[in-house]
Amino acid sequence: MQEIYKKLTLLLLKGSILRLEETGAEPVTGWTKISASIRKSCAHSDYEQLARAFQSLFQNNFASSKQLLLEIGVEGVEKITGF
Repeated sequence: MQEIYKKLTLLLLKGSILRLEETGAEPVTGWTKISASIRKSCAHSDYEQLARAFQSLFQNNFASSKQLLLEIGVEGVEKITGF
């Protein structure tokens, strides 16, 4: 199980769906804490902690993406609800 989570995490982190401070221009709120939590959950085979870390990551990315769209004036963004 741990090996599966490690491989999935590595694939996600190397992919383009996450905007990471180390590789992208846009910072991710809380990335340092979230990445530490991901590493710890993989080291301890803690799927619940991994799920919480990814939920935080996706929530933060959603919020920052929505804010950016608002700032550049994309119509209808204010109606998008989420986390």
